[in-house]
Amino acid sequence: MNKLTRFLSICVFSLTVSVILFSCCRGEILITGGGELTTDFNIDPSEVINEPFNLVNNFESEIVYEEASNFSLINSALATTCDYDFRNEIDMAALSLTVDQNIELEDLTIQAGTNLLALDQFSPAIESGFAALYITIDAQFFEDATFEKSEHTFLLTANMDDGLTTQTSLTLDFDF
Repeated sequence: MNKLTRFLSICVFSLTVSVILFSCCRGEILITGGGELTTDFNIDPSEVINEPFNLVNNFESEIVYEEASNFSLINSALATTCDYDFRNEIDMAALSLTVDQNIELEDLTIQAGTNLLALDQFSPAIESGFAALYITIDAQFFEDATFEKSEHTFLLTANMDDGLTTQTSLTLDFDF
């Protein structure tokens, strides 16, 4: 009898775990809008910027479930660490980050409106669990670049493979 109880306990536990895992990870992220472009967690965008920073764009998004999977027990348990797929992927080749003023980079003048993501010092990466785009800017860029001491507006343009185009902007006051 003890072996039967142990066997049934293992079966019930395994079934419960499989239902939870199956239920939590059945959705896909659908990007619905541009969201908010901001700096990383160390810098307050309302202050004068005088140190290196990274950019983060948190897209407006929702998690979409297939109708056939909506009957699960825990279909909205989003506090797990599921790695969601995107229903509409970001076209990383067409991703664009521009600034509204010229930047001097060593002996080079980067014209306003130039796609900064084409430079080696900028590395975009998408975080699938949160529909966030992280743009890491190499610290050497800030040593080599000269910004006019004024407000600069960054514009991020992203195209999705379903035809959605988003634009978000962030204005920062520079004092480098």
